[in-house]
Formats: sequence, structure tokens, C-alpha cells
Amino acid sequence: MEAIELGKRLRDARELCGINQDNAAAAIGAPRTAISLIESGQRSVSTLELSKLAGLYGRSPVAFFEETSQYETVRLLLRRTVDNHMGASEKEGIMTSLDLWEEGARLEAILGNSTRPAVPTYSFGVPRSKGEAVRQGEATAEDERRRLGIGFGTIADVADIIANQSIWTSASDLPNETSGLFVAHRDVGLAILVNARHARGRRRFSYAHEYAHALLDRERSIDLSRAQNRDDPIEVRANAFAASFLMPKGGISAILRQIDKGGPSRLQGELFSSASDDAVPVEVRPVPGTQRLTYQDAAYIAHHFGVSYPAAVFRLQNLSHITQKEAASLLAQSNTGNSYLHTLGLLDDINGEDGQNANRRELKLQLTRLAIEAYRREEISRGRVMEIARKLDLSGDTLLRLAEAARVPQG
Repeated sequence: MEAIELGKRLRDARELCGINQDNAAAAIGAPRTAISLIESGQRSVSTLELSKLAGLYGRSPVAFFEETSQYETVRLLLRRTVDNHMGASEKEGIMTSLDLWEEGARLEAILGNSTRPAVPTYSFGVPRSKGEAVRQGEATAEDERRRLGIGFGTIADVADIIANQSIWTSASDLPNETSGLFVAHRDVGLAILVNARHARGRRRFSYAHEYAHALLDRERSIDLSRAQNRDDPIEVRANAFAASFLMPKGGISAILRQIDKGGPSRLQGELFSSASDDAVPVEVRPVPGTQRLTYQDAAYIAHHFGVSYPAAVFRLQNLSHITQKEAASLLAQSNTGNSYLHTLGLLDDINGEDGQNANRRELKLQLTRLAIEAYRREEISRGRVMEIARKLDLSGDTLLRLAEAARVPQG
């Protein structure tokens, strides 16, 4: 392989990971100019340097020499991936989203990629078992919540959080057995698309699931999440991440304490006695049956965290708050749980549909911000602003007026 092509692939991998040249240079113990020369094909890269850079970028050194999908156009890759799984209208919706991702990537290039933060990479490798996949997914979710500073609280808008992490975020109609797809490619960067046909709570879970792929599986180029793949360790890990990210262990425990449920059948401990100056054994037994979780509790938890009723039940089981038998019983009462929420006027919060206007809400916000900033810097023309507005189904005159307003001197 020619040095120019290898350098280009190394640069693409570095930029996809959000790593700057200074950090890459530090990894191989060389000045920043060495990375610049390597990426432009003007300096050879040693086997040791390639190994270190590959590790930094979460890849195998061999991957840079293969005829892999990463070096085909994203449009060709996407068509090949969805051709056998989608109908004509579904493909059209995906390609419309791709047009917007490409438009966003072009605007970012014009602005020097300086307007968005870099999304982190968590490198675990492919899990060897489902158990390991669950542990990796949950650990990543905890780390990511900590990084984002959201603690154990409820995530009000998961799509908004993802969109603010340098990821194009949108929804489009997909087959029912497909929850979403993730794209990591030099042509567009990182992008997530979820099934707009699914209910609101399920879409939230899908956004979190695809976000896991963005954090953990960037080398896969395109990942289509389908029901048929649910036993794949990579998909298991993404599901574990989504459950823990949306319903953190500490948050579940706090809710159970709040409703005084899910505790042990007896509590044993010791209290200090002032009379005898030592400990007195104490046993507290709740009233029999009061700690048992019911469909009402599962529905309450589902609504609190904005997920589907089954997702809440499975999370309670995975955290050992209920047994497998109790989970099966609660799942059999899914309709009752949803009826309970419907009676309270709450079911639409998790089972409702957002409508077409919400499908590209984040993308519209991302692209209009970039377009207005590019126009403010006089990097794009009035005609380009009008064209971007057309792609976003916005009023061209309105977007142009907003862009003009950004040029008005302040103060």
C-alpha cells in the first residue's frame, strides 16, 4: 500500500476517534509534525508506531491494510446494508437522512471541525460471552453518566444528549424488527438513526442502544440493530448499556426506597445500648407481602425513566430486585400496567408517537446552527443557506433572515 493511502486511513481513524495530532504524537513518542508527515504520506510509519496508533484508535494494525468497508463511500455501504432489509420508502427515508449527515459534514469541514466536541471511545474489544457483554455495557453506562455529570437522575431527552456529543441524530420509518442503525464513516462522522414507527419509550431505548455502538463499536462502520441479531454479544452489550444508561442502578434503588418496596423480608442489625454500653441485636420484619413489587410499581418505574413497561421489568430482574418467576408474572400483566398508566393520562408519555416534526428535530438544530455560523463567517452564500433550508423543510426566507441577524455587530 502506498504511504499516501496509509496516511489517509490513519488520519481518518484518528479524526473518527476525536483524537488530535498532539495526543497521537505523544502515543508514539514523536513530535506533532511526525503525525502530520505520516498522514500526508511524507514519512513512513514503523511497525511499532503503527501498532501504538492502532491501539489508540481502537483498531487492529492489519485493518489499515485491508480492503475494508471503511474505505468505501458511506452511500455505497448504506445501500448494500439496507437493500435486503428495507422497502423502497424506508430506503428513501434513510437516504434523506444521509443527505443531511453529508451536508452537516461539509459544513463542519468549512468551519474547521471546531464547533462540536469529540465523543469518547471506550475500548473493550469484542466480549467473549453474554455475561462479559453485560458487564462491559453497564460499566460504560456508569462511566458515561459520570462523564456527562447526570448522576442517577432521569434523562429527560436522550436524543438531545446524544446530538450534543458530535453525533448526527434522527429518526425515520424502518421495518418493525429493526430498532435502528449506527454509522461511523469518514464521509459523515458518527450518525444514529432510530425507528420512527416505534413508541416513544422504545425509541428512547433505541437511541441509547445506538449510542453504545458509537462509544464502543466505531470500527464496524455500519451496524443495523435487528431482532434477529439480539443474541450477538455486541448487541447484548449495547442493550445492557441502554438499560443502565436510562435506568441506573442507583436511580432504581432510590425509587424503590421512595415507594418502600423491593426490600428484604427481614433486616438484622445491632443498636447501641446506653444502659449496657454494648450492642443489642435487632431484627425488623416488614408486614408480609408489603415488599412485593406489583404491575403498578413496574409501570411507575417505567414512566419515571421514560421506558417501556417490559424494559422496566427486565431491568428490575437484572438488578435482582425480582426473580425470574416474578418477572414473568409482571410481564404477563403488561396490558394491565399500560392500562393503569392510561387511566392516569400517562401512557402517551412512553407509548405515544412524536410525529414527523420530531423525527429530525435534533438534525435540524445541528444543521441550522452550522449553517448560520458558516454564513456569519461568510463561508457560504445566501443560495447555500436557502438550499439547506429546503433540505430541512424550513422556510428559506426565515433561515436566511436568522443567518443575516447573526452578522449584525454586537454592542
